[in-house]
Amino acid sequence: MIKVVFHLDVDEEAVGLEALVKGCEITKAGVLELINRQADGCAYVKP
Repeated sequence: MIKVVFHLDVDEEAVGLEALVKGCEITKAGVLELINRQADGCAYVKP
């Protein structure tokens, strides 16, 4: 099991993973790619 920790200024219990990765194409093999994209601002999109 892979545990991904997001260091974002949000309420972790108020938002789900889908909200955190909004705007990113997520696949089963794309979890590491998602982490790499955080630097590009893709992992978190403000509503």
